Amino acid sequence: MPDADHVRIEKGLGLLMKLDHSLIPNLKNLAPHWRQVSYDPGNVYSVVKDVGITGFTMRTDRVKADLRTWKDFFDFLPTAKGLTVNVIESPAEVIGVALNALGYSMNTTSDKELDAARDLLLKVRPQVTTINEVYLDDFIAGKIDLGITYSGDGLRIRAARKAQNDVRVVAPEGRSEIWTDNWAISAYAPDPVAAHAWINYILEPAVNAREMEYVQYEVGTPASYPLVGATAKDPLVVFGPRILNDYEILFTTPEGLNKRTAIWGDFKAA
Repeated sequence: MPDADHVRIEKGLGLLMKLDHSLIPNLKNLAPHWRQVSYDPGNVYSVVKDVGITGFTMRTDRVKADLRTWKDFFDFLPTAKGLTVNVIESPAEVIGVALNALGYSMNTTSDKELDAARDLLLKVRPQVTTINEVYLDDFIAGKIDLGITYSGDGLRIRAARKAQNDVRVVAPEGRSEIWTDNWAISAYAPDPVAAHAWINYILEPAVNAREMEYVQYEVGTPASYPLVGATAKDPLVVFGPRILNDYEILFTTPEGLNKRTAIWGDFKAA
């Protein structure tokens, strides 16, 4: 289940098998825009599994500010004394949203823009309490006040704290990250017919509806949405034109990753 960036990389390295569309008749159930993704137009090597965004989640009883953009988020952090702030352990994504806060693309190759993102991250580092990819339980328990989160995680936190009604999940205005996880078959798969059968099964609307209900992420089959009900009407689950048009899919290069790894080392060590 590689993400978009890894589909692009792995197909170029010959690690993925070309899909036999005759074995996946349920491809017809995919929304048109998920059949022409930038990293694999025409689903030659992959099929969208889930779609999410990178945003932030906050305790409204603790964060007394109306944060709507990544600039708002980073501008607020220096004033966040006494709050518990978590960022995800993901260099390219955290540096990416810092770039977004500055008005730049998360995929920039500009040293000047990357240096500006480094400076911004170092500026807010004193207010970052934890750097952790495993944050759900602590957020649900009320131990985190503000954090960078994936959209589905934010929705699970909000649902778990429904009684307190104190959680807001934000899809930032302007730029942020939209990401996909994908079904793909290894070039070395011992039983590719069975693998195709699995993908075809998942693309049955009723089956994919169960996936959507469980993970709280959009799936690529619109016929699943009526079966899910209210969840499918949440703009943080099924994304509208603003997010589909304005958000970016991560695109890494070895040189770009090396630069970001160096920035991340400085950030964590500060």
